[in-house]
Amino acid sequence: MKLHDWIMELHKSWCPTLRAEYTINAKLAYHYAVLRDLGDRLKVKSLCEFGIGYGYGALSLTYHSENANILGIDSMEDHESGRAMKNAYRILSRRGHRVTLLNAFTSQLKCLCGRFDLAYLDASQTKHGLTHEMELALPVADRLLIQVRNHVMKETAIPQFCDRHGLQIEHIDDRFHGVALLERCNNG
Repeated sequence: MKLHDWIMELHKSWCPTLRAEYTINAKLAYHYAVLRDLGDRLKVKSLCEFGIGYGYGALSLTYHSENANILGIDSMEDHESGRAMKNAYRILSRRGHRVTLLNAFTSQLKCLCGRFDLAYLDASQTKHGLTHEMELALPVADRLLIQVRNHVMKETAIPQFCDRHGLQIEHIDDRFHGVALLERCNNG
């Protein structure tokens, strides 16, 4: 099955109740396919996602894993957010994954517990928010994958954080916003 078709089928079959304006276009489908391939490359078996939303990112990153452990963090502040989180739980559980959802704004969190192969940061849209999420994720994750939403993140927040913590950056073109994979320099 083509990568785009895989995402479109996923969207149609698992999310029939989503708002009509939330559509999966070819650009977004390619983004999820890149995440799927990256999850396979990194052998992700445990994932912490900041901003789990509808669950497509977590599903893509753990697509090749069986019985993955997933912690999804997001706010269910309104009816639509609540439906998105329930959808995320449903689609990830159907794949046999163990899923825990935390209803919280990441800005309210002081620390996280557990150990994860990967932390996927897909929530913050500001330099301060992203820096806070990276600080939360680094102690509990072997690698950080960041959805790069703007040039401030790419050119200042991420490089400054990496310099401070001795991390290397791999920028990955997903034909959407772009993602940045952060790893410890002595990893491997």
